[in-house]
Amino acid sequence: MQKERLVIILLSVCLLIATVLAVSGFYYKPASNSPVSMVFQGNNYTYQHNNNLNNVRYWNNYPYQVMMSEGKLIDTTISIAWKMTQDSIQLIRLRTSDQTVFLRIPSVDVNISNLDSICKIIRLSNIKVNILVDQTLIRIVDSYHADDLLNTQTTYILTKPLNIEIEHLNKPYFFTLDNSYRVSDVFVPRMEIMEVLTKYLASHSNI
Repeated sequence: MQKERLVIILLSVCLLIATVLAVSGFYYKPASNSPVSMVFQGNNYTYQHNNNLNNVRYWNNYPYQVMMSEGKLIDTTISIAWKMTQDSIQLIRLRTSDQTVFLRIPSVDVNISNLDSICKIIRLSNIKVNILVDQTLIRIVDSYHADDLLNTQTTYILTKPLNIEIEHLNKPYFFTLDNSYRVSDVFVPRMEIMEVLTKYLASHSNI
């Protein structure tokens, strides 16, 4: 009789422990990684956590190139030449805060009309934008008499392309650098919706 009672007590204790573990497992869920999605661009793809996709900014027109460029450490050895005097400095010296805006204009198939539109919006925004161009583009701009904004003190000539994916798109794009010189806020303006560029610049107006 005593043996049977001991068995019943042990079974009751085991049942109680199992119940406690089940309840605690229901209410406590350890931190886990968010689900992962694939983002395609033609034959190229990248993996991104879904919470990153939920934070995609409204101005991102080319998600694959943007995601492959955001957070990348810029080559801190890249130097630039000031267009006005050809004096050489490091690119990273242009960054004064997280809100310092850069406009990169590749020289491949540049559309002068589109470039004029971008420059006019920049001027209307009253925001200082550091413009990074190639030596080839300087000659094109001079020959086509493009917007005078490109002939101001904020235009610099890159000694080599930037080491980020968005460069391969061969379209003008904006970006900022964080305090560790990682790329952020990448934006490729589209001519048919230039009002988005106005909003993008306004979001960086506290410089």
